[in-house]
Amino acid sequence: MELITHIFGREKIKPVRKAQRYPCPFYGFSLDLGMLTDTKGNQCALITESCSPCRMEMDGQTPSWVNCNYINNENNTNSIEKIDNARDNIRVFPDEFYQEEMRVWTGIKFKDWIKYTLGKNSLIS
Repeated sequence: MELITHIFGREKIKPVRKAQRYPCPFYGFSLDLGMLTDTKGNQCALITESCSPCRMEMDGQTPSWVNCNYINNENNTNSIEKIDNARDNIRVFPDEFYQEEMRVWTGIKFKDWIKYTLGKNSLIS
């Protein structure tokens, strides 16, 4: 996974703790008020009507954005495009990147999180 540029400068930062991550930027997060907050579990941030686990994982599959037929499908194209277009405005707070010495942490940009988890610049293939 690629290193992420620290928000306060040009230095590259890397995780300070180990965390199990899958190639899905929404796995293990909840989405609220334009922020993806780490739940340290298997929650899918895009299932917003309840705290719901990843449906791929529930079916015994490895979570993967590219292979997710539950959310990443043609019925949700407009919603996915809206989220992708907002990738500069959404903030992500993955616990493994939080450094104790930071007085204030504003998380990382969603576009950087997409690049970190998927290795590409966009949700859209």
